[in-house]
Amino acid sequence: EAARRLRAAGEAFALALVVEAQGSTYRKPGALALVSASGPRLGVISGGCLEPALDELAREALAAGAPREAVFDTRSDDDLVFGSGSGCRGRMRVLALPVAPGRPCAALEAIVAGFAQRRPATLELAALAPGLFERGLVTVRPPPLLLLLGAGPEAPPLLSIARTLGWFAWVADHRDGLLGPGRLPEADRILR
Repeated sequence: EAARRLRAAGEAFALALVVEAQGSTYRKPGALALVSASGPRLGVISGGCLEPALDELAREALAAGAPREAVFDTRSDDDLVFGSGSGCRGRMRVLALPVAPGRPCAALEAIVAGFAQRRPATLELAALAPGLFERGLVTVRPPPLLLLLGAGPEAPPLLSIARTLGWFAWVADHRDGLLGPGRLPEADRILR
């Protein structure tokens, strides 16, 4: 949704895509973050410690108008200082793909189409970033689908949580009064 809004507004952004992960990492291959040229980032690849470097990588890709990649390695003892070490002791490779206004972006188009069809999009790394990758595939999976069986008073807050997580959410109920217009605005689909 954010990528579509930025495209419609003619704003450049970078897609940051985790393409490899080893050891303990917060995100695995196929995870996405979006960094707009104007500054805001949507999505994360760590508990916060890698995001400044992720933003810098995205800005480098935008400035160059070409893909850029970085390896984030948190396997050293120094990385354990910031907490329990959860999500540390791992290594991930991230690819930043610039998306310029008015220019096609095959990766973005494949991801958006996959999300619309609720199917994974498999991307060939060598095609996305010639010279950075000789071969390899990465699969971007659509967010989970939450099916709420019942539209009672718990449904609106659960839908809000699902939306915050970026999940798709459907609600099914047999009671027409609970499925009325405007009552469940965060549902992607309402089923009777």
